[in-house]
Amino acid sequence: MLKLKKLFNKTISILITILLIILCLNTLCTKSDVMFKIIGFRNYTVLSGSMEPTIQPGDVVFIKHKNKSTIGLNDIVTFREDNKIITHRVIEDSEKGFITKGDNNNVADSTILEAENILGKVVLTVPKIGYILSFLSKPWIVTLELLLLGFTFFFIGIKGTDD
Repeated sequence: MLKLKKLFNKTISILITILLIILCLNTLCTKSDVMFKIIGFRNYTVLSGSMEPTIQPGDVVFIKHKNKSTIGLNDIVTFREDNKIITHRVIEDSEKGFITKGDNNNVADSTILEAENILGKVVLTVPKIGYILSFLSKPWIVTLELLLLGFTFFFIGIKGTDD
């Protein structure tokens, strides 16, 4: 029975550690341009319904940095426009840039998207976890995550010395 309890405690500790590491990495990937340059991916939570039904509000999109030559018609891109981050589909490619449109919008975007404003191409969409990740990325939650991660490592270290 004692071995089963030890196994259970170790499993819980490992699961908590993995969860906290994932949450910390999410925070770094969301907030840090440095991490984007290092790992090449970044995630954003979609807030509007402009891309429905393809991408729903609350979905998380993962983007990979792409240059203009790798972006084509029907690609979904995330870009910066007027200090906002927008995810829309490329519907036209011209020498001046790209014309984009939300799948749920009646008309194309009025501004020509220049290549330097493109943050990346959407490579993965994960449904409905965006609201949870946004909550877990709040500064006080991140502080709590780091404290829990520290305590977990501390207690794993103490238990490891008893064996």
